[in-house]
Amino acid sequence: MTIQQTLAEMRHLMAERSRLQDDLSRAMDIATSTGSIAENTPKGKRISEKVAKYGTYCADLKVRMDTINQKLALYRQDVCHAINAVPVGSEKQALTLRYIELMTVRQIAKQMNYERQSMYCLIQKAEIRWLA
Repeated sequence: MTIQQTLAEMRHLMAERSRLQDDLSRAMDIATSTGSIAENTPKGKRISEKVAKYGTYCADLKVRMDTINQKLALYRQDVCHAINAVPVGSEKQALTLRYIELMTVRQIAKQMNYERQSMYCLIQKAEIRWLA
């Protein structure tokens, strides 16, 4: 697998991990809320039914996230050498934060004081320039 293919796979996995994290957060909120599942159901039963239903779903999401994290760890090792060869500067910092630290572009932009769209462009140009 080429570095470009590895980066593409990492981007896909990071997006999937982000979706799973959002789903997990929503499921945890639902599982712990006190809203009604059905009318005329005792309160204790409602909560335990929710916890059972969403607890299983949350466990499945966590397993899927663990699998993605394991794959990302392997890919991170593959790209580490290529990123270390990039000269010191904002491009290297952005690539390191994205593919070694696995940060979102939004997080990187905030940390480096860039606009989000500018950071997308910086990372894309750095990938083409240094990792093609």
